[in-house]
Amino acid sequence: MKLTRLRLKNFRCYKNEISFDFENLTAFIGRNDAGKSSVLEALDIFLNDDVPDKHDASKSGDGKNLLLFANSLIFQKV
Repeated sequence: MKLTRLRLKNFRCYKNEISFDFENLTAFIGRNDAGKSSVLEALDIFLNDDVPDKHDASKSGDGKNLLLFANSLIFQKV
């Protein structure tokens, strides 16, 4: 499986919907408190089939409208 895109909305510091493309990503760099750890936590929830808890909802957004969606490609042996 290859992760291609992650979409977040109302997840931690991401109130508005945001999309991260992972096609050619080699590093994830940003200033302190920019949301890098939130992206990694979202990936952890997705990859481990976990469920976001009440602390994962954005403080200023609608916690009932939390979106955590990842696109992936599945490779098969030929």
